[in-house]
Amino acid sequence: MHRSEITLDLDAVRHNARQLIKMVDGAELWAVVKGNAYGHGAVPVAGAALEAGARALCVATLGEGLALRERFPRARIVVLGPVGPGSVPAASRAGLECVAHDDASLEALSGAVEYHIKVNLGLNRYGFDRIPDRLREQPVGVFGQFSHAHVDLEVTALQLARFLEQCEAVPRATRHVCNSSAALSLPAARLDAVRSGSALLGVSLMTNPSSRLPLRPALSWISCLAQVRNLPAGAAVGYEGAHRVTRPTVTGVVPVGYGDGFVSRLVGTTVLVGDEPATVIGSVSMDALTVALPRRFPIGTPVTLIGDGLPMESHLRFASMANWELCTGLSNDPLRVHRRILNDHSGSLPVS
Repeated sequence: MHRSEITLDLDAVRHNARQLIKMVDGAELWAVVKGNAYGHGAVPVAGAALEAGARALCVATLGEGLALRERFPRARIVVLGPVGPGSVPAASRAGLECVAHDDASLEALSGAVEYHIKVNLGLNRYGFDRIPDRLREQPVGVFGQFSHAHVDLEVTALQLARFLEQCEAVPRATRHVCNSSAALSLPAARLDAVRSGSALLGVSLMTNPSSRLPLRPALSWISCLAQVRNLPAGAAVGYEGAHRVTRPTVTGVVPVGYGDGFVSRLVGTTVLVGDEPATVIGSVSMDALTVALPRRFPIGTPVTLIGDGLPMESHLRFASMANWELCTGLSNDPLRVHRRILNDHSGSLPVS
């Protein structure tokens, strides 16, 4: 018997894709499915996004691109991360689009594959500070990444102006600079295409709390109570007495821990037991966590870790986590976590 279940609702992905396509009003939607679609499942998410009208798939690595090519032979697939010179032939055979981010990668990709030029807008990671003056051939795309899209629109507007100036050197290239956050908050930056991961999957509040776009979370994570006990005041909970209850307390053990992706920093966050909130106390172990219950519940009562009434954003805010830090760490081990897919229109699809 599995100790928890992660459910992916593909109708939510389709709904979100259609909402985004309507919002960007003429720009293309490119579905970002890197990192196994941020832990949701790359193949089913990609299929649902394409079905709803996404025009391309974006991944981080050549391996991710090759895996998707096997399932989607006609889809446009863009590898956003670096592809070494020795891997360019494989990318070419698979019809993948790659990214030139410096002189060496530009030399390796020119004439071998269709490529995009990446411009450094302030993250100071990959990218040209300026697009080279002489290009042997025009790239199919030019893109960048805003460094402050979700916190400082003034800085973002300056970066957009710099990006548009750079784009003048490659007038026929598809311009794409928006992720979900920028697409929601800065309409002028949507340009020719928008790359969306978080909004596509319904995790939007962290990227733009003011957005009124009616997005639906695509992922839920449910477990249950495995043991319930009454503790007297002063009793310790967790390794090394990590927490002591200050009054008589009913506690419940949930058979999920950091080995499943419920990270230790979430001690103190809220989960739902039945429909009632309960606080995680003590320490999160590899295989279990403890909650302080508002009353005694039967063993087997469902515990919502992510889902209806408990969006992922609540945990992210509590622990000051990056948008995808939680869901990308969710276990794919079928011996630990059962994964299921709802509303799959394409037949049986694996989650990973």
